[in-house]
Parts: sequence; C-alpha cells; structure tokens
Amino acid sequence: MKKILFILIISLFASKSFGAGVIVTQPKIIEIEKTTIEPKNADDKTGVSTHFKLISACQTDATGGDGVRHSCEGDRAFAIAEDGYVIAEKGVSWAEMSGRGSDHQCHIVFSDYVEVIPGTGITQPRKVELWATATGPSGYFKGRGWQNCHLVGYSSKYK
Repeated sequence: MKKILFILIISLFASKSFGAGVIVTQPKIIEIEKTTIEPKNADDKTGVSTHFKLISACQTDATGGDGVRHSCEGDRAFAIAEDGYVIAEKGVSWAEMSGRGSDHQCHIVFSDYVEVIPGTGITQPRKVELWATATGPSGYFKGRGWQNCHLVGYSSKYK
C-alpha cells in the first residue's frame, strides 16, 4: 500500500462579513493523507483506488432583536481524479455532521464526466465539489445558524 498527500481547500469558521448578513468564509489549503491501494500484479489495472475526504462548513451571524436572519456559504472543497482515474460516483457518501437554522444544506456537484468504456455511453466524473450553506433561525434573539458537511469517496483507475 502506497501513501500519497492530497491538497484540498476546506472552509474555516474564521470569516469576514460583507454586509447584508452574508458571511464569506476564508479558505485554507491543507494536506491530508490519501491512501492508494496498488494492484496485486503489474498487469492488473482494475484494483487501483484512492480514497479522499472533503469538509465544508459555515456559520452565520446571530439573529438579533430586529429579527433579521443572516446567511453563509462555506468555501467549496473539491477532489479531482488524476489522469486515467475517475471518481466512483455511487461510492461517494456524505453526512451532515451538524446544522442549525431555518435552512442548512450540503451541496454536492459531480462534473468533468468521461466515458469509462469506449462506445458504451457509461460515464463517471473526474471531479466532485462539496459546499455548505445555512440561514439563521427565524424569530428574535434566536442565535446563529451553521452547517458542517463531510464527504468521503474514492477514485478508481479505468485506463
């Protein structure tokens, strides 16, 4: 088993307000460990896969005495498969680790599809993005809203 480092952009709770109740989180680049499972022999091109984890989170300002709710959107975390690899779309799972407010969601978008078996129309993505959004609770003096999303998946060799 060979280990590789993978760079992701995740969102932090450190944030900056830009008026109208919108909070934009500041991205931080981190390195996480990515594990590659090698094939049993040099001719086997099927058993190669790489696992990854994405995290996105955001937190709103508190709903105050004026009842104005605030919104936030976490920075987009993404994974891009290397050349010759695709992300196993059905092998991706995600979880809302915590969330509060009148609306809080995890958004997942797959893109950059490639045909894995020529001439069949069977495609898989090379990129997956994850980001969190939240809107504070309605009412007066109701506190903050937030969302914390985690996604795990793997890419597989197809060429």
